[in-house]
Amino acid sequence: MNVWGTGPFDNDVAEQFATELDDADPDQRVLMLRGSLQAAVDADEAVDAESAFRAFAAATVAAAGCPGAPLIESDYAPEFLTLDDPPKIPPDLPSLARDALERIEEHDSGWYQLWQKADNLREAVETLEVVRDSLC
Repeated sequence: MNVWGTGPFDNDVAEQFATELDDADPDQRVLMLRGSLQAAVDADEAVDAESAFRAFAAATVAAAGCPGAPLIESDYAPEFLTLDDPPKIPPDLPSLARDALERIEEHDSGWYQLWQKADNLREAVETLEVVRDSLC
C-alpha cells in the first residue's frame, strides 16, 4: 500500500475506493459509503490500515454532502465530487461517519500506528478533525 500524504485520498486504498465510487451507479454510492464506515465501526479488534483508509475516504465523501462543507481539493478524490455532485446523504450517515472516525483514531488502529511511526500523527489527526467537523 502506497501512502503519500495525510489527506483522505492520499493513499492507494482510498484512491481505488474513489474510482469504485465513480464507476458505481449513483444510487449505490451511499451503500458503498455505509459499508466502508460500518466495517470500521464493527471491527472486532483494532481497525486495520486498509479499512481505516476506506472509512476515512467514505467519511470525507459523506461530509462533502453536508451543507457548507468545504470543497475536496484532491486529484484522487471521486470525480463526481469535483463536478459538484455530492451524494444525498441519509440523516444517519454523518453519525456513522463520526463513529468510524473515532475507531480510526484509536491508538491501536492501523491508521494511527502508521502516522505515529511516520512521525506525522499530528498532521493526520488535524486532517481527520477537519472531516469530522464538516459532518452535519
